[in-house]
Amino acid sequence: MLELIEHPRSRSPLGTLAILAAALLGGCNEPPDAPIPTTLTVAPAEATLADIGDTVHLSATVMDQHGQVMAGVAVRWLTSDATVATVVGTGLVRARRHGTANVWAFVEGLLDTTVVTVELGVRGQLVTIYEALEGSNWNNDTNWGTGRPVDTWHGVRTDAAGNVVQLLLSGNGVAGAIPPEIGLLEHLEYLDLSSNPVGGLVPPEIGSLRNLTTLQLSATSLEGSLPPEIGNLENLRTFSLVGTTLSGPLPPEIGNLQSLTSLNFSGTGLAGGAMSGSIPPEIGNLRNLRSLDLSSNRFSGSIPPEIGGLAPLQTLNLRSNRLTGSIPPEIGSLQNLRQLELNYNELSGPLPPEIGDLSRLTNLYASHNRLTGTFPPEIGKLERLRAVWVFANPMNGRLPVELTALGLTAFHWNETDLCAPSDNAFQEWLESINDLVAGENCEDD
Repeated sequence: MLELIEHPRSRSPLGTLAILAAALLGGCNEPPDAPIPTTLTVAPAEATLADIGDTVHLSATVMDQHGQVMAGVAVRWLTSDATVATVVGTGLVRARRHGTANVWAFVEGLLDTTVVTVELGVRGQLVTIYEALEGSNWNNDTNWGTGRPVDTWHGVRTDAAGNVVQLLLSGNGVAGAIPPEIGLLEHLEYLDLSSNPVGGLVPPEIGSLRNLTTLQLSATSLEGSLPPEIGNLENLRTFSLVGTTLSGPLPPEIGNLQSLTSLNFSGTGLAGGAMSGSIPPEIGNLRNLRSLDLSSNRFSGSIPPEIGGLAPLQTLNLRSNRLTGSIPPEIGSLQNLRQLELNYNELSGPLPPEIGDLSRLTNLYASHNRLTGTFPPEIGKLERLRAVWVFANPMNGRLPVELTALGLTAFHWNETDLCAPSDNAFQEWLESINDLVAGENCEDD
């Protein structure tokens, strides 16, 4: 017969039942499941940086399967375009150039993203221009693209509000092409890119610089024609394009620049480096102009009579073009004119007597044309006249005795059919001229 022998350490039936009940009810005190990352959220979901160099700090929140925030989880960061925006391990994003990039956060197979947009503020605008103009090869690019204030960048001047008002890069090895972003510098007053190998076209966006007062583009490799948008620069006072390789016509919109005091488009005179077409009559709208130089180009057609409306004009240089027709009598309205250069053209007809109304004229150059007729005695009224060149013209007749009232220091009238009176008074006057290249004496004297 078997007996149930109770071990001294065995539990009572009641204790055993209690243990079983506790297990069934989950009260066995075993450790819970380990937290697992199940959700990753990056904030903010979108970020806009106003300028190059600006930063934003992104945050990454990791949640486990119980909906609890997990601290201390290693998050990896990655950018889709490091040229637009970079990111470091702390989630700090820095703007590098204009554009858009995605910044991703990674945690154990989880992914979330933020869209970062970099706009062009003043710093970004300048950096974009710097890159387009091959700034790394400039003679001097001190502080460009650094975190230093932009008014410490070489050639940059700002106003009290931090707006760029001057960009002075003359003779600095500036190359490349002027980018359209130049038009974003809306407060710019002075732009000087002269004496540089900068090439390409003059971008139409330059017409957005409505505060511009000075535009210096001389001695560059710019090509093509001027865009009509140049006429939008209503505050422009000085415009210089000397010695460029620009070609094509002078746009009639040039007449909109009514603040201009100096317009110098003297060309190289070489193929591919000379403007052409006719001089637009709208040039007569530039009522504040004091100096007009269109020399050494390939302008053709006649001198527009509207040029007589430029009352303040002191210098008119149309030398070395292909101008035809007669010299308009309206030129006599230029009461402030001091220098008149019409030489090396194909002008015909006589010297108009109205030239005698230019009371302040000191220099008259009209050689190498097809001028005919006699020398107008009215020129004898020009008491300030010091130099006259009319050589290499088929002019004819006697030099007028009225010329002896002038204190000329230079008089070239060779290679013409003009002749000088042989009387002593006129001959003595001729001999008093230091720089004299004379023709023949009149045979009938």
